[in-house]
Amino acid sequence: GYSLSPQDRGSDDTLDSDASPTTGVTTAITLTSGQTVANVDAGLWQNGNITGRAFTDLNSDGVRQTGEAVLPG
Repeated sequence: GYSLSPQDRGSDDTLDSDASPTTGVTTAITLTSGQTVANVDAGLWQNGNITGRAFTDLNSDGVRQTGEAVLPG
């Protein structure tokens, strides 16, 4: 699934997310006819998983062999 990005991270208002990560709501905006607001936005990111094993590749061949220990974590 997707999650809302943290709100107001960083110093560039054109790049950060303005929506609350809890509710998805931004501050109220009132526009008149023909007016454009381009600096209110919401960021989303897709959750993911990385799986596998990290090991000490003693001979740098990318294949785990006997004697190449799995790293903890």
